[in-house]
Amino acid sequence: MQALFELCIGVHEEMKHAVPDEDLTATETRIMRALGREQSLSQKQLGERTGTHKSQITRAFQSLQRRGLVDRFPNPADGRSYLVQTTPGVQDTLAAIMRTEDGLLERLLEGFSPGECDQLEKLLQRLVKNLRA
Repeated sequence: MQALFELCIGVHEEMKHAVPDEDLTATETRIMRALGREQSLSQKQLGERTGTHKSQITRAFQSLQRRGLVDRFPNPADGRSYLVQTTPGVQDTLAAIMRTEDGLLERLLEGFSPGECDQLEKLLQRLVKNLRA
């Protein structure tokens, strides 16, 4: 199982270098990826999508907001909550994250058949479920 830990560390390092100018933490990168896919999310939804504790989401959001990468606005469907979204100038940052992620997945899955990819996805989902339990 040592390979699993090496894989986790390797993926973390690759993603850390996706946007070197921003020096994003792993949590910040996960938030940016989630917002890049879904435009705007509540902090609760960000926690659910990224598997991150509420306190970590709050700290990461504040850091990203200070750097002008995200902002929040009142949720029109629920006046008690806010939605988080990326700011207009971060398209290059999002594109770099997505390019790195896509390239990394392509490298990792090279030589795998579609069936093997499906099986791996199911196994990884079980690992994530166990981790979050």
